[in-house]
Amino acid sequence: MVDLGLLAAIAAVAVLIGYRHHRRMEWQKYVTALKKEDFLLESPAGRKLRFFYEPRPSRTETERPAWLEHEVTNRINADGINSLSDFDIRKPGSVYRIVAIGDSHTFGQYVDTGRNWTDLLARHLNAHARCTPYAGFEVINLGVGGYDIEYTLERFRNRGAKYKPDLVLWLIGPVDFTKSNELMGPLRKKLEEQGVPVFDPATRTYPQLMMADEAFKNAFGEDFAVEYQRRRLMEAGRLFDAGLLIVNYAPLRGKMSPIIRDFVKLDRRYQYAEGIIDYAKLSRLPDGHPDARGYEQISEALLNYLCGRLKNDAPQRPAKRLARTHGDSGCGCPWVPPKRASK
Repeated sequence: MVDLGLLAAIAAVAVLIGYRHHRRMEWQKYVTALKKEDFLLESPAGRKLRFFYEPRPSRTETERPAWLEHEVTNRINADGINSLSDFDIRKPGSVYRIVAIGDSHTFGQYVDTGRNWTDLLARHLNAHARCTPYAGFEVINLGVGGYDIEYTLERFRNRGAKYKPDLVLWLIGPVDFTKSNELMGPLRKKLEEQGVPVFDPATRTYPQLMMADEAFKNAFGEDFAVEYQRRRLMEAGRLFDAGLLIVNYAPLRGKMSPIIRDFVKLDRRYQYAEGIIDYAKLSRLPDGHPDARGYEQISEALLNYLCGRLKNDAPQRPAKRLARTHGDSGCGCPWVPPKRASK
C-alpha cells in the first residue's frame, strides 16, 4: 500500500528544489488553471472520491490567457453543464439524446459556449432531423477540463445517467490515462501548504499544477497511472445502459487502445472508433487544444462517422432524400440513428 502522505511530503521537497528550473520553462504558460471559485469541490454522496470537482451551476465565466488573442465566455447552466440552455431531465420521446463526456476537449476549452464540437454536432444533426423519425437531437456536454478517466466516469454517474441518453459519446486522449486526479490531490494540497503558488505572475505559469503532475509521474510512473485508470474503467462495466461510442482525439500509445478495446467487449452496444479524428491535421492553439476551426473539424469527423457507420443499424423506413445541409459531412438523408437498445 503506497503511503500517499509520505510520498507527497518527499515529492514536495523534491519539486521545491526544482522550482527555479520550472520558472524558466516557457511551455508552462499554456497550462489551464483550475480556479477554486469556479468549481464545486466535493464528492457526490456515497462516493469515496476526495478531490472530485464539477463546474458551479448558473454561472458565466470569462477567460483570456496572456497568449490567447481573444476573450472566451462560457455559460454554465443550472446543472453545471457548459451550455447555452438547460435540459429537461425527462426526454421527449421524439428526441434523440446524446450525452458527451470527457476532458477539456469535450468541454470546449478556449472557445465560447456554442462554438465547441458538441453544439456544432447538435446543429448539424438537427439540420437532418426532418428525414428521420425524430423531432430533433440534443447533445448534452458533460466535459470538464482536467478530468481523467475516473473523474469522467464519476461525472456521468453524478450528472449524466439521469438524462437517460440514447447514446453516450466519449472523447478521450492519452492524458486521461497518464494521471490520477485523486492520487495527485494530496500532493497538490501539500504543495499549497508549503507555499507553492497556484499562479506565478512573474512568469504567468501555474507551478503548483505542473510540479504536482511531474512529481506524480516521477514517483509512480506512467504505467502505474495507466493501470490505475484501466481498473477504474473496467469497474464501470455496463454503466452505460444505452449505446456508448468512444473516440480518441489524439493518438493513444502503449496499452491505452488495447484497454479500450477490451472494455467495449463488455457490451455489444459499446463501440470504439479509433483514429477517425486526424490529430495531425487538427487546427490547434499553441497549448494543443483545438481552436474554433479545430472544434469544427472534430464535429465533422464525428458526424461523418455517425452517418457512415450507424446508418447500417438504423430502422429501415422510407425517407425523402434531401440535399446536404453541411458540405463537409457527407451525411444527407435518409440517415436515421439507431433506436435505443433494450436492456
